[in-house]
Amino acid sequence: MPESQNHPAQLTLPRTGIRSVPVHLVLAGISSVMIVLSFPPFGWWWMAYLALWPVGLLAARSASSKTLAWTTFLIFWMVWLYMIGWLVPVTRGGFIALAALMAAYWSLALVVAHVLHRRFRAAMVVLLPLAWVASEYVRGRFLAGGFGWFAFGHTQASYLPTQSAGRIIQVADLFGELGVSLIVVMASGLLVDLMTHPLFTPIGQSKHRLHRTIRGSLI
Repeated sequence: MPESQNHPAQLTLPRTGIRSVPVHLVLAGISSVMIVLSFPPFGWWWMAYLALWPVGLLAARSASSKTLAWTTFLIFWMVWLYMIGWLVPVTRGGFIALAALMAAYWSLALVVAHVLHRRFRAAMVVLLPLAWVASEYVRGRFLAGGFGWFAFGHTQASYLPTQSAGRIIQVADLFGELGVSLIVVMASGLLVDLMTHPLFTPIGQSKHRLHRTIRGSLI
């Protein structure tokens, strides 16, 4: 029997995904703008719930983990150079190195989510927040005591006397700031699932039900 007949076509389909480097950079740039706007001095707390869907989409659909890693690292490095710019008068060399280290944590979180998604096909509403919050935990506790600034949970706290903290911040009483981060990032993960899966799947003639991944994301 010819070798081609031993391998059904559905098992030999070419790998598909986002391959374009400019698309990677643009999506990472969109996320970066929303991340910056989520924190002071802008303080658009609601933006944090949407900030990671572009890079979450990359984590779910990038065709190359290497491209995902270096493109997001490059963009995130620029973001961190902006966000910790107050360190320049203290140490210019340390400022650049710290920004690179912080960007590496964020990029690593996306690569981990990407690899796990390809391996297990799990919902991004689970993978994205778990990977991102794990990176927040590690960077906030290790290497010279860690650097816990700009965790996503911080976006939900008030920073001006006229502001009141969002209701979601009350989760910190039980689960700490990482619990708040988890909930915030889950919103972006859910949006990625909604964008990358059909909403309904057929179960018979003229009958449909929610796609299983979407059902799992909404539960």
